[in-house]
Amino acid sequence: LAKIRKAARELLTLEEKDEKRLFQGNALLRRLVRIGVLDESRMKLDYVLGLRIEDFLERRLQTQ
Repeated sequence: LAKIRKAARELLTLEEKDEKRLFQGNALLRRLVRIGVLDESRMKLDYVLGLRIEDFLERRLQTQ
């Protein structure tokens, strides 16, 4: 979670139209949606900062 939030913070410091922010930001959001931690309706970097450890733990409980 710390690595994901750190990556989101770094991307948010860049300009909105920056290629690195667009490409890496979309990749990060898609990965979080794919593993089931983030809803598709909340695909913004701001929502990544609001993630809690419980979100990851709930996802892990679903797989067992």
